Amino acid sequence: MPDVLLLADGADSAQGGAQDETTAGVKPNPYDGLITATGLSDHETWVSAQEQACVKTYENGSGQQVIGPDQLKPGPDGKLVQVWLAVLDFCDELGIFRQIATKAGPDLTNASWTAAADSFGEIKLVTPFASIHAGKYDADDAFHLSAFDETIGNKGDFRPLTPIQDASK
Repeated sequence: MPDVLLLADGADSAQGGAQDETTAGVKPNPYDGLITATGLSDHETWVSAQEQACVKTYENGSGQQVIGPDQLKPGPDGKLVQVWLAVLDFCDELGIFRQIATKAGPDLTNASWTAAADSFGEIKLVTPFASIHAGKYDADDAFHLSAFDETIGNKGDFRPLTPIQDASK
């Protein structure tokens, strides 16, 4: 299928297979050039001011240096310890909690929380576009059109084709 353009409904649905083909040395990689929507790349997330502020807080509190995604090396067992990703997740989750709880007011109950979340709108996260409201609780609204590129790293990855876009508009 060298002349077929493949599209996927999300990076997660194609990345594993694409990287498996790269690792196996399949030429041509049938996934190379596959187009999908992706959020911020690991690098874009890592270098954001908000992520770096979270990293500094974690490092100051734990005494442990956080290694970014571009510098990660597999351990003796061959696995990557992605502390940077855990720091991102916890910062975003605590940030969402803080923002909604503040809007809910001093009497934080299930009802006040739900009312605040259902009417929240734009919310501040590492991603540049994020919102929540009634019926939409996955906050991330940012996406790139991206293509799988087998030459990125040792397993291949998605390369943005467009600037980051706001999917809520």
